[in-house]
Amino acid sequence: MLAVALTSRHAWYLTDTGSVYVQMEQGKEGMGILFRAECAFRLTSLAASDHAVWALREVETNGRLGGGLVVRVGLKHCAMGTDWVEETTEG
Repeated sequence: MLAVALTSRHAWYLTDTGSVYVQMEQGKEGMGILFRAECAFRLTSLAASDHAVWALREVETNGRLGGGLVVRVGLKHCAMGTDWVEETTEG
């Protein structure tokens, strides 16, 4: 396990193989629902709040490793979100 990010209702997990899982409805009976949040990026860290989930992705530029920010979108529509989108800055 590389990272665990907790919200008031869910737990997000980043495994050492790069898989991301969300365990939803932690406070309900039992263990909740476990969902794998597919991601095309190689993630290195993970953070979450009740309204957003962010991650750093591994980026190689000119032979040097760096990072880029990705965000889980669609959380307003469903607890597990719908996709990962890379954040970019203008200018």
